[in-house]
Amino acid sequence: MVEYIQGVIFHLMKNLFHSLLFGILLAVSSVSFAAGKSIPQLFDYAIKFGGFTEVCKDKEKCQLPTIVIEKEYVPGALGAFTIKQPTLIRISITHPTLPGTPDWESTIVHEMVHYLQFWTGQWKVNTSCIDMINKVEQPAYEAQAQFLKQIYKKKYDYSFTLYIASIACMSE
Repeated sequence: MVEYIQGVIFHLMKNLFHSLLFGILLAVSSVSFAAGKSIPQLFDYAIKFGGFTEVCKDKEKCQLPTIVIEKEYVPGALGAFTIKQPTLIRISITHPTLPGTPDWESTIVHEMVHYLQFWTGQWKVNTSCIDMINKVEQPAYEAQAQFLKQIYKKKYDYSFTLYIASIACMSE
């Protein structure tokens, strides 16, 4: 089964590059990438580690997002969520992190936390730069770190990333 999924992913990526398509919408229900977790499993982890267990008892507020696999949405980034297209999570296939790896999966969990923050009202549209770091990014990085620690026994220190982001806010 894993070989079949890897073959499908390779075929999709090959067709993406050859036809110069910039995105593939995946309406996922139980698709997993290589030997990794399925998208619904990762969504459950985002709910758990992002602190959305109580609010997501109401399934209307916490519906599975659409994952878009594309060349590159944000230069250098593996994943992205934007309130301009709040039903999508974008994942880059040009980033060196491989599908199905813990780092790849943890990035999806991180972006799903942003998705949940938006749809549950925790992410306000006019959020300041420093609030974006403290109230949006920090909880998503914490969920990502908890996912890596509890599922893969892997330590993830995101403090330097938040520090660099806070320096960028000083010009605001």
